[in-house]
Amino acid sequence: MFKTAKITALAIILPLALASVSNLFGVEAPALTLFGEGGSPCPIVLPDQPSAVQKTAAEELASFLRQATGAEFPIISESAADDRGVNLVIGPSELSKKLLASAGAEPEDTITQDGIILQTAGNSIVLSGHPRRGPLYAVYTFLEDYVGIRWWTSTESFIPKLTSLEVPLLATRYAPRVISRETYYLDPHNGLEGAVFSARTRTNGNFNEIPEEFGGHERFYLFAHSFYPTLPPEKYFDEHPEWYSLVDGKRTYDRAQLCLTNPEMKKQFIRNTLRILDENPGIKIISVSQNDCGGWCQCPECQKLSDENGSQAGPLIAFVNEVAEAVEEKYPDVFVETLAYQDSRFAPAKVRPRDNVLIRLCSFECSYLTPLADGGASNGSFVDCIEKWSAISKQLYIWDYVTNFPELMLPHPNIQVLGPNISFFVRNKAIGIFEQGDADCWAGDFIRLRNWVISKLLWNPDLDQRQLENEFLSGYYSPRVAAVLREYLDLLSDRAVRSGINLYNEMGTTTGWLDTETLLKATDLINRAIDTAREDEASDPERYAGLVKKAERESVPIRYVWLLDGKAHLPYLEELGADSPLSGDMNAYYEKFKEILAENHVTANNAWRCGGFEQWLDALRPSAP
Repeated sequence: MFKTAKITALAIILPLALASVSNLFGVEAPALTLFGEGGSPCPIVLPDQPSAVQKTAAEELASFLRQATGAEFPIISESAADDRGVNLVIGPSELSKKLLASAGAEPEDTITQDGIILQTAGNSIVLSGHPRRGPLYAVYTFLEDYVGIRWWTSTESFIPKLTSLEVPLLATRYAPRVISRETYYLDPHNGLEGAVFSARTRTNGNFNEIPEEFGGHERFYLFAHSFYPTLPPEKYFDEHPEWYSLVDGKRTYDRAQLCLTNPEMKKQFIRNTLRILDENPGIKIISVSQNDCGGWCQCPECQKLSDENGSQAGPLIAFVNEVAEAVEEKYPDVFVETLAYQDSRFAPAKVRPRDNVLIRLCSFECSYLTPLADGGASNGSFVDCIEKWSAISKQLYIWDYVTNFPELMLPHPNIQVLGPNISFFVRNKAIGIFEQGDADCWAGDFIRLRNWVISKLLWNPDLDQRQLENEFLSGYYSPRVAAVLREYLDLLSDRAVRSGINLYNEMGTTTGWLDTETLLKATDLINRAIDTAREDEASDPERYAGLVKKAERESVPIRYVWLLDGKAHLPYLEELGADSPLSGDMNAYYEKFKEILAENHVTANNAWRCGGFEQWLDALRPSAP
């Protein structure tokens, strides 16, 4: 079984939102002893013919219980189990069905996708849920909430050392509202380690290539801009130019779309779509979406639908509905996705999406400094679009931007909006959320913290984001380092909010919001965090192994500010009479920056990998003021 590396940092174990009946009405409920008091570890019970996911769930449970307690928890089949003894029962199975009924709990076949069940029944605990991933997710929830394990990254975790394990009576039944959950950072895509980490954090989106034995992922075929991939003009245009856009009196496929009202085009598009689904079993979402350009068809029929609906979404949704109707007949569990994007982002006045159509909105033209629900001039248009689409659609999918694409290593103080925005999306019927983060850089602005917190919130948007942040900071670093980093993060966020800047996702500099005085304070705090990490690691080398390197890695954004924007701060430094990195050996400062990047395998500074990383790094080399 795949194992993750372990760090021995102290975790703050917080009760998550999944409830148990312990202490119900203030009365201490009895607990089951799974290990300790001289007894043997209880068995883990699998169905006689377990699925691959159930086998993985049992192996993961046994492995991490062994790492926490030092004891071997045997895996047995239900036909060999004593249902009167203490058992950890992996469902769904005949035994779990019997135990749940005896406890008066709802049956497993009534829980929705990715739902979990943690239920005490007699002397057993049932860990079950929806067959595809529920058993595995139930095990991970149990290990986190009742054993105290944390998976911080794909290679770093906290596993407590226990001499006994008692668990209160459980009665948890939970299904996430977001069924396609994705954080687009490097770590979840870090080979097999990243895929398993994705499963452990309960993310399952298109790019989380999780093995089927770990539950697989929600495959999203074509993903976006699929008109031409489905109906390629190089194959069809010469014979059927009328299938493509009429623009200024001429049929064209150059930076254009399809003629969405042409009946023969629709028939061929549907045939091709159904063939794609036939050839790719397991697809749950297929994109039928516009090209990434304008060039909408101006023929009378298309123009009429556009005019009647006040948006290019008129002809688009009418077309997508026809495709979705044909898909539903053959594949009733497949969503047909389309983009509310650019000219189609405004909800149509008359046309309504079918129930199996999934409208996807991208958070363009927003400020990522204040929560979307707060509105404001920068966010009002996007909020209005979401709310109007939500009013006419059964479900939405959100493509959200949570990074700064051209400068991945600059401070990007948007962390305070992550939780509120996810909650806003869910309130507006989002069943899929793609949070596009730093998928090209290992040393961005607290990317490990962000990935972990976002994963937790996608699973349960009702969790307290601030508590999650503090838990990660204390558990991943150390409590003393966490206190300094907490002050650092709050300082930058507060300053950005007070500046009133429009913090969008393509910021080339920090000079619009990060004043010299705040930069000096942030620099002092990050240096204090490194010094504190050095003290903690020296005092307990085993517990805090690697802590200094972690703190140095989080200094990258501030170091980059001095290298990129430092000269802009010179006049203010003179006014303040303050020392700064510019007062010292900037070549040594630059070399330390390069060293940290090399240690963290950083090979890109922007999301497009354009311009050449080595050339970018050389251009930062300090020159005379």
